[in-house]
Parts: sequence; C-alpha cells; structure tokens
Amino acid sequence: MRFAVGSPDGPRSSIWRVVDYKSDVYLAPREMMGIAKISLHQDRTCLFKMTSENLGRLKKSNVTYTGPSRFTKWKRPDSASTDLATALLITFPLVGLAPHPIRYIPREVTWLTPPKKGQAVKVAFIFVTGIERNYAVSINPPAETLAYCHLNNGETVVVAARTVPIDLEPYFGWYRKPRSGRATHLTPNQNLNGRGLLRGVFYSDAPEVGTFEIFDMAIRDKIDEE
Repeated sequence: MRFAVGSPDGPRSSIWRVVDYKSDVYLAPREMMGIAKISLHQDRTCLFKMTSENLGRLKKSNVTYTGPSRFTKWKRPDSASTDLATALLITFPLVGLAPHPIRYIPREVTWLTPPKKGQAVKVAFIFVTGIERNYAVSINPPAETLAYCHLNNGETVVVAARTVPIDLEPYFGWYRKPRSGRATHLTPNQNLNGRGLLRGVFYSDAPEVGTFEIFDMAIRDKIDEE
C-alpha cells in the first residue's frame, strides 16, 4: 500500500510505500526507494539502513562513502505480551508539507487530510497477535485504519493514522542553522535526504526496545513557523 499526507496537486509529504513479505514488513518514502529502507522483522528486530543495491552502487562508483550503512536499530515491543505493540511512528507536521518537484503520482495512493497549524498526522505501525483476517482492531484513542498486513507468523500489522497536537519548537533548530547545498548530518538528530530532493526524514536515537519515531519533512533554508 501507499500513503501520503496532503494532496497530489498541493503541499504534501513524501509518498510512502509499505510491503509485507512472509513475516516481515518493509517501507520507505518514494524518494528513497532503492537507497534506504525501514524493515520490521519477525524476531522483533527493526532496522533503518541503506539497501544492498545502494551499497553495491557505491562500491562500483568513484564516490567515497564513510558513513554508516545502518542508521539505527531497535527492538519493537512484543505483541504477545501487550495488546497493541507500536513498532514505528511516522510524523507529518503541517510545516513539513510542501509542493513536490516531481509531478508523477503512482496509482492507488491513500491521501490523508493535512493537519492544521500546531498539529501533525502520526501514522503508526502496530503489531497485534491472534486476530482473524476479517476482524477489525479497536484502537484507543480512535484512529483511521489505512491497512492490515497479515503476516505468516500469525501477527497482524495495523497501519493507522491520527491527527494530534504537536510542539515543534525543539525541531526548528534544524532549519535555523545556516547551511548551503544538500542537507547534511544535523546533531543531535539526523536526516537522510533522498536523491538530492528537498525532502528528508529526521530522527533521534532509537530506543533499545520500544517505538521508533521519524519525521517526514520538507527541507528548507527558512521554516514557515505559521
């Protein structure tokens, strides 16, 4: 399945693609397909890393890459010991939406209503155990269910979206720092910019066990705090 926040002809987020294979789930924003991916595995190990295809291209090219091939790693909560085990949150603030330079839109994209000022859309990847394929999972507080991924090991991943208030003041520093050209490593958070386009994903350190959160944001020289 594919989802994005905003509209095809207006300000929007990246378009994210989600694929389940056997008992694992893989996802990435469209701009980073073939470059980097997030993988949520059966043994609860979760990774955000470069793809093997991209590493192969780097080895064959004249580009010297000294950064990590794995950006972060964490363990998702055990779905057998909790009702709703959230492995991943992707956060889409209003200030992170922007017109996209590439006009092509793939088919079958679920478009989520953009948040209002001071809000963000959060898309959660929730693992549950022991539900039937025709059974709807009740999420509290209520959220819009985007998809169910039924895995071979008996787990189901519920992809659900909710609009919530958010304080972005701690994140404005990403944009207030002077810089030129492509965005680079910004401590204490990181960013990964796909294919040189003006979008990126930003994240802090992942927990050893728990929920990892990343931000899908437009990269700007000056942020519109309105």
